[in-house]
Amino acid sequence: MAKMTAVDWRKVKHFTPGEFNHPEMMETSIIFLLDTIRELYHHPIVVMSDYRPPPDPDVDEYPSLHNYGRAVDFYVVGIDYLDAVDLMEGFLNGLGVSNGVGLGIYPGWNHDGFHLDTRGRRSRWGWTGLHYKNGKKKYVDYDVAYRAIR
Repeated sequence: MAKMTAVDWRKVKHFTPGEFNHPEMMETSIIFLLDTIRELYHHPIVVMSDYRPPPDPDVDEYPSLHNYGRAVDFYVVGIDYLDAVDLMEGFLNGLGVSNGVGLGIYPGWNHDGFHLDTRGRRSRWGWTGLHYKNGKKKYVDYDVAYRAIR
C-alpha cells in the first residue's frame, strides 16, 4: 500500500496534512476513504488519532492498524451520534467497502466517535466506556455498543 505524498494531499478535498499527527505515514486508501465519508456527511470530521509508532511488545498485547497508517479514530461534528453511526454503515455499504474495513463505534469517548481502518476484511466492535478488564479498555460486540447509544 502507498503512503500519502504531497501530490496525493493536493487531491484531498476536506483534510489537510496538518490535521494528522503523522500525515507522511498515512496510507492513501484510508485518507481517500475518510475524505469521501466527510463529503457524504456534510459535517466536519475531527481526527483524534492516526498513525502511531509500533507498540512495545513488552507492554502492548498486539499491534494496531494505526501502526501501519491504515487506521484513524475520529468524530463527526454537528450531528447526533446515533444518526452518525447509522449513516456510517450506509456510507460503507454504498461505497462498496463494507466488507473490507474495520469499524469501531465508541460512545464512551469524550466525543462519541469511530475507529475506521482498511484491513481488507469486515470487522465490527465497540467500546462504551463501561467495559474494562484488568484496568484496560475491553472492546465489546458492535451490537452491545450500539444498544448503549439508543
